[in-house]
Amino acid sequence: MGTMATAGTSLAPRLLLLTLWLAAGVAGCWARDSPRPPITPLDPDGRDEYTVTAGELLTKFGYPHERHRVVTEDGYILTMDRIPRPGSVPVLMVPPLFSAAVTYLVLGPGYAQALLLYDAGFDVWMTNLRGSVSSSRHERLSTADPRYWQYSYHEHGVYDVTASVDTVLSRTGFKQLLYVGFSMGSASFLIMTSSRPEYNDKIMAAFLQAPVTALFYSENNLIRIVRATANFTEGIFRERGILALPHRLIREVEIKVCVGELRVLCNFLYLYLSNSPRYMDYVVSSRSRIWNWEADNYFFLRTLPVSGSLPTLWHFAQQSHAPDTFRPYHFNEEQSMRLYGTPVPPNYPLERITAPVYVYRANADSFTVEKDYAYLQRNLRTMVKDFVHPDPLFSHFEFVFSRKSLIITQTIINDMMNVLGSIDPNYGPVMQQATSN
Repeated sequence: MGTMATAGTSLAPRLLLLTLWLAAGVAGCWARDSPRPPITPLDPDGRDEYTVTAGELLTKFGYPHERHRVVTEDGYILTMDRIPRPGSVPVLMVPPLFSAAVTYLVLGPGYAQALLLYDAGFDVWMTNLRGSVSSSRHERLSTADPRYWQYSYHEHGVYDVTASVDTVLSRTGFKQLLYVGFSMGSASFLIMTSSRPEYNDKIMAAFLQAPVTALFYSENNLIRIVRATANFTEGIFRERGILALPHRLIREVEIKVCVGELRVLCNFLYLYLSNSPRYMDYVVSSRSRIWNWEADNYFFLRTLPVSGSLPTLWHFAQQSHAPDTFRPYHFNEEQSMRLYGTPVPPNYPLERITAPVYVYRANADSFTVEKDYAYLQRNLRTMVKDFVHPDPLFSHFEFVFSRKSLIITQTIINDMMNVLGSIDPNYGPVMQQATSN
């Protein structure tokens, strides 16, 4: 195993160069004078021949399901997937980058976070952010219009999550909810409550897994690639009006390439980009829990990633240019002066966050490394808990794609029960009674 790990490590620089070369090649092909490839619209439920939806997974697993429509202030039409338990405390779950509600379901019964929260007695709501496979509509714009894709995760926090919060509270009758986020879903909470502080009063508590803020010290290979190519690709793609990462393109590549014997290569590439210290364990296994979607009810290939905007990736790159940087998207100096009165946008005012925040981290998380995380620790004044997974090899994507995440979910549920009990002693027994029924 030691020899294999050494060989894998020596391949890393070559694979990085290969990925950069491929990115440049794609950029060049897309920027030619030939017409842009069309973006095929999805049906209203976000289904195509390659995709498994949250509703289909919930039905397969024997759970109830509702789908709700949400319209944001800027006209994006989102969907929310609910595992209904009317009368119980609502939990809003927000997905990470290029993801959707299915993120919290793919591990299946006994392990998937959304299912365990429902089993614990909660009313679970999972939002699908703009541009994703299940939220690809707008009141005025089509997905073929580049203006539709002119957003980053700033808009997720300011518009999508706020609209989702309001929808959950309106349809349940509760005045507050519990918030669960992972990675970008955690960042969206920080953006929402710092940019629109009135939403702090609508949150009982937030439970943030692997929150991504500053990225200057990030050791993640995906961040390195995006940072190295962002200036080049953004200029070319914006000039050509190409701002989308189409869902069908992603899914067709995965289905055609990441099956059979080639699955080993896909395992390596995925785990290289995620910097998982366990990558060789997955590569040498012919029945990888991540990529073998035909076995054990795992549906990774048919669920993730989903469509999204390229500016979202470029926004992450901007957070990696200087230490302690967590700010809105920087288009240019002129627009920044107009919006903020400064040449570059100021950092999000995290001191405006008043809702209680519980944080869950991983020692081997290459996205949220200690030096960058220190920025959040210094500036977030309402952090109640800072929990680190006891496994020293536990990494970023394992929060939602590994059964080793069970300890995280169990800790979150226990913390939720404590929060509810501190707000109203009657909440705890009510939730425990719901669990036993």
